[in-house]
Amino acid sequence: MKRALALAAAISAAAGAFAKDAQHPRFRWPVIGQIGQARDGRGVDIAVPQGEAVHAAADGTVIYASDEIASYGRMIVIRHANDYVTTYAHLSDMAVTPGVAVKRGQIIGKTGKTGDARRPELHFELRRGETELDPIGFLKPR
Repeated sequence: MKRALALAAAISAAAGAFAKDAQHPRFRWPVIGQIGQARDGRGVDIAVPQGEAVHAAADGTVIYASDEIASYGRMIVIRHANDYVTTYAHLSDMAVTPGVAVKRGQIIGKTGKTGDARRPELHFELRRGETELDPIGFLKPR
């Protein structure tokens, strides 16, 4: 009986972990580079050479692609399932426009040094609704 209860508890824990993963998806790294905390405390800055391909972190729809926010320079924002939103800033080039559906891993732009970037980098943010999240905990381990 004890063994059956232990097995049932293990199955329940595994099911709970699976449900948690379903609520907190793993996103793909948009670029590979040196990770640092963003100066404004939002998201992460990833130092990479100028012109590196930037990939969509997950399937979604582009909701913004512009340089209207001066400090971010050229920036793309993608809405994903379950109200997640990713932001990719300081781009040298943008390969997508608002309304375009993108697939996980699709090239959406190239890294740059636009806005207030001091070096070529990608500024990457993750939100769920209005809530800012630490993207590191949602990105697949490298």
